[in-house]
Parts: sequence; C-alpha cells; structure tokens
Amino acid sequence: FQATAFTLAVVLYFKSMINPFRNIRLSLPSEMRTGKYLKYAIGEIFLVVIGILIAVNINNWNENRKTRTIEVNYLRNIQADLNTELKNNDSYIKEHNQKAILGYNLMTTPVGKTKSEQLNLDMKRHYVHGWKNFIPTNNTFKELISSGQLNSISSDSIKYYLLEIDKIYASIANSEHHMRREYEKYLYDISVPNTALFNNINFDETLTTKMISTTDSSQISDNQFLKMQEDFIWLRNNQTYQNGLKLAVLNNLYINTRHQLLTVNINRLNRLISEEIKKN
Repeated sequence: FQATAFTLAVVLYFKSMINPFRNIRLSLPSEMRTGKYLKYAIGEIFLVVIGILIAVNINNWNENRKTRTIEVNYLRNIQADLNTELKNNDSYIKEHNQKAILGYNLMTTPVGKTKSEQLNLDMKRHYVHGWKNFIPTNNTFKELISSGQLNSISSDSIKYYLLEIDKIYASIANSEHHMRREYEKYLYDISVPNTALFNNINFDETLTTKMISTTDSSQISDNQFLKMQEDFIWLRNNQTYQNGLKLAVLNNLYINTRHQLLTVNINRLNRLISEEIKKN
C-alpha cells in the first residue's frame, strides 16, 4: 500500500509540472496552436512516463531492499547454526575416534591381572557399547525448506552447500542406523544375557546422589573380580562378540569420515556466507 501511494504521489507531482506547459500552449495564437500542439502533447506524455518509471524504480529498489534484509537475516541465522554445529560435530569426531581405539584395545588387551586393570577394561567395554545419536543443528535450513523460502537465498553456491550438508546429515543417519543394528545383534545380544554389566557403577551411591557414581577398584570384591575376569575371557573367546567389536571399530571410523566431511563443508559454507554478508 505504501509503495502504491508513493507511486501515485510521484505521478501527481509530474502531472502538476504539466500545467505550465498547458497554459503556454493555450496562450499561443490560434494559427500557431496546431503546429505546437503535438510538441506539447509529446512533452506532457514524456513527463508522465518519466514520473511513472522513476516511481516504479524507487518501488523496486524498496522491495529489493526488504528482500535483501530478509536474506541477510536468514544467512546470519544459518551461520549461527553452523558455528554451533562445528562444536557439536567436533565432539562426535572425538567420541567415534575414542570408541574405535578402545574397541581395538578390547580385542587385543589381555585379561586384567589386578582389580584396577580389569575394572579399566570393563569401563572401556561399556564406553564402546555406549550409544548417542547425532542430532543436526539445522533449524534455519529446515525453516527455509518447510516455508518454501530457500530461493530467498540468492547465492547458488550457498544453496548448493546447504543441500550438500543436508545430504551428509542423511548419510550419517543411515550409517548410525546400520551400526545400531550391528551393535544390538553382535554386542548387546551377546553380552547382556551372559555377562555382568556395569561393574564400574556404584549403584548405592548413584541412587543416593541421583548422579552416576563410578566404582573404585578397592570396592571390588574378590568374587566380583573373578567374575569380571571370567566374563572378559568368555567374550574374548566368543567369535560373534569379537566380530561385533571389529564391526564397531570399522563403523565408528566410517561415520567419522562423514563427520569430517561435514566439517569441511561447514567451513566452506561459513566463508561463502561471510563474503555474501559483506556485500551489504
């Protein structure tokens, strides 16, 4: 409405400028009017057209400015998501690396000779078994897609990397689903029914404090220590469980390649967005 009113005001202004031309035309002798009429008529039309063109251009500029403001706000929000994602992604890279290393250690380290050594092996086992799904930090991108506003991003390069990152998210989710199935079949289904779990957790203190409390080796009884050794030897001799550890190592390393690729693409997109915002 404001743009329409402004356009009308500009046109009226230029029409007011026509009146002097009209007065001059009417004041001319009759014999000169016919020859000059077309000239002044053309002048009047020219002024009206110029007024309309100027009004339309100003209106377009104003609309483009509003569109650009919306785009920059989206870009800043995307960049905020990316900076959060970098930290989140880095923590998953470290965790998957650690699980791959510890999974290999469980395959190669001999049974613990002391309570402390065996408790350490038990803690490694439960850490490798631990599970945490990766949840992307992509709220702004999801908003762009759900609202159909992806085209409000003018840069094709930025849109390309947004979609590439979304593909990586899908790849990570598929890999996690695959790994979860193998964890359940080859690790959980073998160890949970046949071995004592969570020897490293002090359940009395945990229930009292409502916080996870770990067990000190001095709190491990001799019978518990022998049972932990027996469980470890049994798992070491169980081919299915050992294959599960091998799969855990490989799956964690593979998922890490997806997370590393995500870091590369996030950094590229971050640079593109910074360059685009600087154009403002």
